[in-house]
Amino acid sequence: MASKLLVFFLGITLLDLTGASRTNLCCSSKNVFSEDFWSIPSERCFKCSERTKTPACQNGDLYPGCSRNALLDFNPVVDMTCLNNMETSTSRLVGTFTDLVAKVVERWRRSRLRSKVSSQCQRDLGNFVEGLLNLEEWAVHMADSYGRPGPGLTRGQKTFVGDYGQCRDTDHTLSTGRSLLGQFCTLTTKTHLMSHAPQLARLFYLLDTVDVHVCVPNSCSDDDVITVFSDIIASFGGELLGAACVREKNPSADPFYRLAVFVLSVLLLSCLAGTVLDLVSEVNSKTCGSDTRAIALDKEDDVNNNRTTGQVPNKDEIRSFKEKLARVLLCFSLPQNMREIFSTSHADARDDVPCIHGVRVLSTLWLAILHSWTQYRHYGNLLGNPEDVHKLYKVWWFFTFFCLPFGVDTFLILSGFLAVSSFLRHFQRKNGVGSTKILLTYLSHRLWRLGPPLAMMLLVFYGVVPYLCIGPFDLSSEDQDTCRPRIWTTLFFVNNIFLNMSDYRCALWTWTLALDIQYHLLFGLLVLLPWALGKGKTGIIVCRAFIALHIMYILSLNKRDISSAEMMTDPEERMKIQLEMYFGPWAKTAPFVVGLLLGYTLYRRRQQYILKPMTVCLGWLSSSCACLSVIGVNYYNLKDLYDQRRFNLTDGQASLLEALNRPLWAFGVAWIIFACTVGYGGAVNRLLSWRGWVPLSRLSYSVYLWHNVVHTVISYNRWETFILSPWTAIETFFSSTIIAFGVAILFTLLVEWPTLALRRLFCLNNNKGA
Repeated sequence: MASKLLVFFLGITLLDLTGASRTNLCCSSKNVFSEDFWSIPSERCFKCSERTKTPACQNGDLYPGCSRNALLDFNPVVDMTCLNNMETSTSRLVGTFTDLVAKVVERWRRSRLRSKVSSQCQRDLGNFVEGLLNLEEWAVHMADSYGRPGPGLTRGQKTFVGDYGQCRDTDHTLSTGRSLLGQFCTLTTKTHLMSHAPQLARLFYLLDTVDVHVCVPNSCSDDDVITVFSDIIASFGGELLGAACVREKNPSADPFYRLAVFVLSVLLLSCLAGTVLDLVSEVNSKTCGSDTRAIALDKEDDVNNNRTTGQVPNKDEIRSFKEKLARVLLCFSLPQNMREIFSTSHADARDDVPCIHGVRVLSTLWLAILHSWTQYRHYGNLLGNPEDVHKLYKVWWFFTFFCLPFGVDTFLILSGFLAVSSFLRHFQRKNGVGSTKILLTYLSHRLWRLGPPLAMMLLVFYGVVPYLCIGPFDLSSEDQDTCRPRIWTTLFFVNNIFLNMSDYRCALWTWTLALDIQYHLLFGLLVLLPWALGKGKTGIIVCRAFIALHIMYILSLNKRDISSAEMMTDPEERMKIQLEMYFGPWAKTAPFVVGLLLGYTLYRRRQQYILKPMTVCLGWLSSSCACLSVIGVNYYNLKDLYDQRRFNLTDGQASLLEALNRPLWAFGVAWIIFACTVGYGGAVNRLLSWRGWVPLSRLSYSVYLWHNVVHTVISYNRWETFILSPWTAIETFFSSTIIAFGVAILFTLLVEWPTLALRRLFCLNNNKGA
């Protein structure tokens, strides 16, 4: 009886797919499906349904003698008439279902494509169909795992979701002793619905291609699946574009995987050796009075600033190979690195700007919460309601999470601000001797700061992550083929210039690092070096010129109709516009230049600013108005995008908004940093300078690198589509960000902090050698 009930509900779904009515239980299988198996049910069959509807369903009865309450309560003491009628109706539908399966088999036997399927796959499919006709439980469960249309089609639900776990649990022992295992596959089909009902063009545009989940024996290859289902789908008027089955992955032949495992093994062994050496040294220092760790670690060096600027500590020269090896290994010491990372103290109060830590952490979290759901839009059909995305623009409190460009702009402001103080201090220590060499040394330190953690992330992302993902929505194999040939654009920091549509899943979030390096190269030569040589006005003129050029460039894009909804619907047009207005180095100069001007202003006379109360009030009022107005105008522009399919601003207004919003936002953030630094920050300064931000700030770079890797692993291992809403986005953000912080701690200890210590050690050796 359980198998029959399961087939009953499965048969209802199949009848829906073929156009039969659920209440059409009086029609025989021959009437439900006329002589042409794939035709619409005959008119007589529908009349039969209408004729029996009144006596069968009156007074709320679903079956004669079965009240609705009786069925809902499923009381064991039910009238025997009700049970008999339920059994009769179920048996009729089971018969219809088995007729359906039999006709599918008969059509397949007559197909010319049958000979193209492997013999083992044919035998296993025959065993599956035989078990289904005999209502064997394993076969019924296997058929029940097939995907079928569900709710949300008009919201862009383009995946007929099946039960991945139920299919993979299929394990039936055949009479030959061999096991028949279930294999979950995704059929990508083109529906050709547009020709049937042009008045539903918008709906059919969404459903132009759909993914259907099916379960087949594991002996069938992708080509076998395509051959089996192409004729069936064609009979429904569709076209099978391709099939992809979920299989276990073997990483043994992958050179990326081997390299990743090798590098991780070396790093883990180095951390183990450094930790043991550090602990032994600590014991020796307590018993013998000598501190071996002092040979390798400079306790007075600033963890956040001096490591990144290449300050050379004054230590005795290393003579023996053992001492050199010990110093290298101690750079990987977990106890020492953990103490430095999780310390809440500011190492050097003269150079450190406490409010920077709060701004950096909050900006990182801002980017993470937006990435936690925007990535679903690039993961195939994983997003179950893409039509609802634009509705979220109307939720005003959630709209602030959409303002991703301003989070990136804040990072650029911080980068420009810190570049000034770092370079000028580095120039002072060298007494200005060999200015070009000093600039090249500074840029090499910047590359060393960003490069090793980025390379490690890419190695794990392309070498290990694909083997951590398995499921119906796993696209990691496609990512390997598409992204690995383009990894050079990320390693050479040019991936924001050489863009194409496939790059959305190729660690595209690292484009901001490319922007940072490009700006350091450009403005290091045009601005930082003149400032270091005492030509302050020259650098200021260059900065003002670049801000003016930024505004003029964005205004010139008015002719490209940047407010058109075509930007939202045409992927190629959207990529072109985003390259011009978002990803390109020419589109983000204003925030970085504002950061440079802020850093130079504070570096010259930090302690000499005495402002009048009115000036302070005007500064805070202007800053607040600038930031809030930018967010408010963007909200007005996008809030009706879903209903009206257009932006609210005209082309000229949109161009003006794009031209001014970044300089205005940069001004607002720059005032906050300036006021907090010179003593006019008040409660804002106390919040942003909270000592608890300090360890999180040290982890922010790794969190930024790894948060999308974590999100990718979570997404590719999903079994069902993701339904986006404000609260599911927040839930995803918290879960993925907490994991991202854990991963960031691991790789900060393995890669980032040891490489900074090694750079300091190499600078010491080079200085002594000179």
